[in-house]
Amino acid sequence: MGRHKATIEGLVMKESYYSHRAPGTERWITQPVCKVTRTEPIFEGYIDIEPIEIGGKVYIPGLNEYVIVTDRQRNIHNEWTYQTDRVIKTIVDEKSLKECEEHNEEKAKSNDGLKQRLIKASWWKRFWKFCVAGEI
Repeated sequence: MGRHKATIEGLVMKESYYSHRAPGTERWITQPVCKVTRTEPIFEGYIDIEPIEIGGKVYIPGLNEYVIVTDRQRNIHNEWTYQTDRVIKTIVDEKSLKECEEHNEEKAKSNDGLKQRLIKASWWKRFWKFCVAGEI
């Protein structure tokens, strides 16, 4: 059993948003898009085990759970850096979220105006417009 200095890093995600229309409806929804921006250390210190293989599990005392090692590097001083697939932080882009919410509200208001115009017209006028447009 060996003892070596190790740094275990987790992922930092950036979450931005875009809006699109829900399939088959007139409703607009906000969809998040997550992108890995960088890694940050979860644990730094000495560990009493042999170097961890890729795909191996390691227990992190600060997180109180096991994480899976996805990549590893070693420098000339026998210090290992392990990367994991664990997301330790998510940064939310407030600007894109606000823009999407405003866009969705604007589209909802325009859809309400269209619905009100359709409600005010009689069913016969709507049917006739439908027939004239060549839909039947």
